[in-house]
Amino acid sequence: MSDVGTTAVITFDGTEITDEQKADIKEILYIDNDEEHADDLQIITDREELLDSVSEIGLLLRSDNWHGTGTRRTLDCGMFAVDDRESRVLLKRHIVKASAVTPDSEIRQAPRYQAWECLNLKEIATEIAWRNNADLIYAAELNPVFSRKEQINQSDIKFLSDLCRLVGMRLKYTGTSLVVYDPYEYRQNKPVRTFINGKDDLLDIELHHKKNDTDYAQCRVIYKDPVTKELISYTHKKRETGRRLDIRCKVSGTEEAAMLAELKIREKNRMEYTGHILCNGDISLATGSIITLFGYGEYDRNYMITKTLHRIQIGVYSTKICFEMAEGYE
Repeated sequence: MSDVGTTAVITFDGTEITDEQKADIKEILYIDNDEEHADDLQIITDREELLDSVSEIGLLLRSDNWHGTGTRRTLDCGMFAVDDRESRVLLKRHIVKASAVTPDSEIRQAPRYQAWECLNLKEIATEIAWRNNADLIYAAELNPVFSRKEQINQSDIKFLSDLCRLVGMRLKYTGTSLVVYDPYEYRQNKPVRTFINGKDDLLDIELHHKKNDTDYAQCRVIYKDPVTKELISYTHKKRETGRRLDIRCKVSGTEEAAMLAELKIREKNRMEYTGHILCNGDISLATGSIITLFGYGEYDRNYMITKTLHRIQIGVYSTKICFEMAEGYE
């Protein structure tokens, strides 16, 4: 399972498979998801017994001649637990689906009740990682403090994900690691690739300009406590004139209202320009990375990748990316 420069290195339960086993694999699909979903892996074969007793699959993509430079680059996709098997009898195709996070994982499924007081985000993430035997990678400068947050009938992963989103950050769980990152900081990274109109041999490109419910100049968060009657209001201004987004939501104080206002205007504005690209396989394209479009008129700008699909099908390697406007984080 390889194209001219890229090879899929596959392990079944810790042992690398043979060339004969690879020959029975018709398609590999690796999906690099955002925080809302675990990364997924699908393997399609016409020999059912190939993966009949396999419980864990590892995948690494290796490019031995990176962009014609003669250097080797790799993409370690990680380990995946088999959670579904599907047989398409008439087509004589068997599909094994695996996830980076097991369906019965306690961090995803077990509801918890806990009050968190006077802790910052990193401290909360550290405790959650520790009790779930996961490593924590805190890849952000921002580390907000919360006076009190309640985890009520929520799994650890749902609670921490919601907490990260509240302050404009993101969470990714790979099965062994919790990664907390700030997409605003990622927005400032150098693009991993520039797609130039007419010079890149693209298989497909689709671009969208959404004019409704985007391009807000200001965002106001307002909340009135039903008991104390205290009114909390904060307006984040990206520019002085233009449309205002109004959010009515429970907040603990002005500081939390300010964080929420900045987050909500980013979430709306980043959806003004979106799209997807299907191109020849490229292991440098990963969720969270920045790309640039050039020569596409109004679409010429930086974008953040929100989802990546790497597919190897009968020896042909392709990559599809979905992306949104990086400038929406300003």
